[in-house]
Amino acid sequence: MNLLFSNPHRHPVLIAVVAVTLHVVTAWNSSGYHSADEHHQVIEFAQTKLGELPPGHLAWEHPTGIRSSIQPWIAAGTIVAARSVGIADPLHQAFLLRLLSALLALIAVRAFVRAARDQLPRDLQQPFMLLSIGLWFLPFLHVRFSSEGWSASFLLLGLAALLRKPDQAARWPWPAGAALAMAVLLRPSTAVVVAGAIAWLVVVRRPGTRLVLQLVFAGLLTVLLGLVADSLFYGRVVLSTWNYWMMAVSGPPREAFDTLPWYYYPPWVMKYTIPPIGALLLTAFIVVLVRSPRHLLVWCITPLLVVLTLVPHKEVRFLFPIADLAPLLVMLAVSSMRAGLEAIPAWLRQFFVGGLVLINLVALAVVVMRPAGNGRTALVPPMRGAGAVTYLIDPVVAWRIEVPPFYRDKVPGDTAIAPGAVQGPLPTPLVVLRDADLALLQATTRQHFEPLARTAPLWEEHLMRWYTWNEGWPPWTLYRVHATGPTPAGD
Repeated sequence: MNLLFSNPHRHPVLIAVVAVTLHVVTAWNSSGYHSADEHHQVIEFAQTKLGELPPGHLAWEHPTGIRSSIQPWIAAGTIVAARSVGIADPLHQAFLLRLLSALLALIAVRAFVRAARDQLPRDLQQPFMLLSIGLWFLPFLHVRFSSEGWSASFLLLGLAALLRKPDQAARWPWPAGAALAMAVLLRPSTAVVVAGAIAWLVVVRRPGTRLVLQLVFAGLLTVLLGLVADSLFYGRVVLSTWNYWMMAVSGPPREAFDTLPWYYYPPWVMKYTIPPIGALLLTAFIVVLVRSPRHLLVWCITPLLVVLTLVPHKEVRFLFPIADLAPLLVMLAVSSMRAGLEAIPAWLRQFFVGGLVLINLVALAVVVMRPAGNGRTALVPPMRGAGAVTYLIDPVVAWRIEVPPFYRDKVPGDTAIAPGAVQGPLPTPLVVLRDADLALLQATTRQHFEPLARTAPLWEEHLMRWYTWNEGWPPWTLYRVHATGPTPAGD
């Protein structure tokens, strides 16, 4: 069943150009951050080392020392280097960090594809390559300068080394051990995936004691480097990974996380990867689990799913480190079900594949073109030098839309007020609000509001409503506030 191309080695330059272009464009447009941790526990940690943010303003993870210092060190170094060559705009500095993330991800994807493609029939190898760079959510995750994103890339590098044939690289345990350890340092919960990979190596691959010890030794050396980096960062002897696991046992010091039922992840996969694609991913996992229980992917994914099911606190981003395994998972399932799939009429197969491709392309267009999260950083350029801002939102949750100081220093007069609490004209020259609140604000203030920027264009707004099932925050718009003059006589 030739889905796309019969020769996996055709068009390598074209595929490389498409991959790089796709990721550079995504890195440029995907400004801001997807989750709060991506900013508050990486960029703000870096700002502390640069002397631009007092440690007392940081999240509780800083005093407890449970977050790796590796990315904050890299962020601080990148910001200093950018400023030294005249790149002073924080938006551009953040773009450089996303570009660095994309480069790491592309190197990891290339290594993994080269190591794993021989497991597939020849006609499925090129679809595997294309999925690895173009499955709609992957470019978005690849450009994230987050612990999940970087852990995923190093995990992929480690698994690629594990999949090498013994005659291809005699020293594979050293890069494998270092990469897998780095994945754990960056995101300690990835240790569950790494433990499964090492168990597969020992039980299924059986490379010999000497090679396993080399892998472990390489991992320990990497952990030692993490200890040095963390100790220099926090100013005391500390290994953030150890502190993280101790916190996991004893509980966070003062934070109570939301808890959800054990069965939440399968519905989330269906919803957040878009139902047809989500159904394909879940089906593929079940097929590979049943038909190839000794495969590396099964040993990596299953332990993580079990642990995440048992842990009461659940977030979709906890699955991000294994997102890059999805393309191989799908192709393995297709390969194992080839006989049954070929029994389906060709027109129906083409309709199904065409529908999935269309859905993927539309979703890909959205994530490539829009800012991350709620898009607040898209409002930053017209804000600069324009005065104070009123955020029309309940002050208790104003942090959801306020622009962090890294992107724009607070201006005297910046404030947040609930829409129903406005009693008269706004005192600031700018206001950020949802379109649904504009009519009420105009009636209350008798002011005129000139739109300057939106967090998302209208076409993306409609698609995002479908994607979130109307559960997400609607787009926000930045307006310039104009006083309404007196009504001319005779009007």
